[in-house]
This record gives sequence, structure tokens and C-alpha cells, in this order.
Amino acid sequence: MHSYLGRFRLGDIVTLLLLSTGEDGMAVDPAGPPRARIVVLGPPAPGVTYDLTLPRAESPGVHMGFFPLVSSTPPYGELSIGRYAVRYSWDVGGFAGSATACFDVTPGGDAGGRVIALHEVRRPPRSHLVAQLSSGVLVAGSNPRVPS
Repeated sequence: MHSYLGRFRLGDIVTLLLLSTGEDGMAVDPAGPPRARIVVLGPPAPGVTYDLTLPRAESPGVHMGFFPLVSSTPPYGELSIGRYAVRYSWDVGGFAGSATACFDVTPGGDAGGRVIALHEVRRPPRSHLVAQLSSGVLVAGSNPRVPS
């Protein structure tokens, strides 16, 4: 199974989702926590990998592994702009399951995270916007579309 997780702007949260299945394609709990290997396919550093263990979900009978990876948070480092492939693997009895996915990180965001608060400050000669990012950092800039 191969899926496209979508495009994420720099600093967005990339959530890896997995439904582990048995040999018959039915959802099952794996013997241990599933693993995910993220490989950088595009610039700036092709071939760099991140190895993750996906935590168990609380749903009985169905294992959904959720792992939110914030591009600006250690220990996995900042995900830079580029294309990434994910290979999931898990074991159910004698069956070794696997799935793949890919996603893109595009420019336009901020490594400090998403904007969680925005305020307009009107001062001559123009108006400014002050934003607080999810990392707690304040950034400011002017917007030509905000009337003075």
C-alpha cells in the first residue's frame, strides 16, 4: 500500500498514520510497536534517514499508530524543504507487514511553527502585523494589503 500524505509547509506538524494489518488484510495489533523510516528523497540532503517507533493507540482491537513529527523539534531535527518517503514495518506472528507513504515539505511556513495569534499594529507610515508562533517566538512584518 502506498499513500501520499500531502504537502506541508515548513514548520507544520507532519502526522504519520498507520493501520497495521495481518496477512488477510484485516486490522490486528502487532507483536511490538511498528517502526517508521523516513528517507529524504529530494534536496538538500538525499538519503538522510530518521528511524522512529510509533506509539500504540488506545483503540482496543485496532492498532492505529500515530506519531506527530514537528519539523522544528529535536531529536529528529528540522525537516527541511524537500520530498520524503516513509516505510512502515510491523510484525504479526510470522507475518511481516509493510506500507509506504510520501509527503512534501514546501516553503512558505516558518521553522518556528504555525501562527497561533495575530495582531495588527497601526503606526505611521504603515500598519504592521505581529504574530506569535507555536514555538512562542514573536515575528513582525508589514502587509501591503492592510490599509494604513
